[in-house]
Amino acid sequence: YLRWFAELEWRLVHAAIAIDRPALDLHSLAEHGDLSDVELVAQPGLCYLASPWPVDDLLKLYLTDTAPEQYQLSAADIWLEIYGSRGAFRFDRLEQGEFLFRQAVVSGNTLGAAAERALEVDESFDVGGALRRFVMSGLATDIRSRQGSDAGA
Repeated sequence: YLRWFAELEWRLVHAAIAIDRPALDLHSLAEHGDLSDVELVAQPGLCYLASPWPVDDLLKLYLTDTAPEQYQLSAADIWLEIYGSRGAFRFDRLEQGEFLFRQAVVSGNTLGAAAERALEVDESFDVGGALRRFVMSGLATDIRSRQGSDAGA
């Protein structure tokens, strides 16, 4: 578990030194007809970590200085969203489909490719809801279209 704990800690430090960009307004998506070929640009302090250990629970104990007398760490797959800006950070667990969708978006995939990735693990995944939550959370900063003048940017 130490590798995953160190990875989480390293990502939190890098997230915390990022500086936010102005968030994308949800209405900006309405200007695009087919969103499947659209890419979203994410906040600089946003990243994702999949771990076979619940290292987030361990880090919460460390950060709150509430170490129990005894702690049993058992293997369990978790999917974390890590976000920070100007010295602050947070980390939240996501469901696997939401994690894969957001991770694909942040990695520069089109929304269509990100949706396919999430749907591969959860065929009932709500793509529209996930997109709305991502944008409404202020995690997207810009839109790039693979069609037209933005192509290849």
